[in-house]
Amino acid sequence: MKNTLCIFILLLIAFYLTGCALMLGKETHSIPIMSNPVEASVLIHDENGIEIFNGKTPALLNLSKSDGNYWGGKTYLATISKPGFKTQIYPILTVPNNYFLLGNIMTIYIGFFIDPFSGHMYNFSPEIIVATLEK
Repeated sequence: MKNTLCIFILLLIAFYLTGCALMLGKETHSIPIMSNPVEASVLIHDENGIEIFNGKTPALLNLSKSDGNYWGGKTYLATISKPGFKTQIYPILTVPNNYFLLGNIMTIYIGFFIDPFSGHMYNFSPEIIVATLEK
């Protein structure tokens, strides 16, 4: 009985020392990028101006959601272009997800100290990019 109680207390402590987003979220997220017309050029730059991707539509990008710092959500800029059409630029932003928001209510806000370091607490907005290029 005493060992069972000790194990239960240790599991309870482990639960309260982790944020829900850390247990359920992911560090990266795949974002589909499509265009009309197809075969448009796609350039992705991060918040530091570093080119992350250079390719054509349709594309499926696996992007990191955190830079590893406290509240370090990544941001990206997607530039979609094709000769004869107007270039379109889409910001890709990180926003806190429901795992983070609800998990911190359940764990008495312990996740506020843990989850912001990882990308697990974020979702991207938008989650999909569909560009209709105009002439």
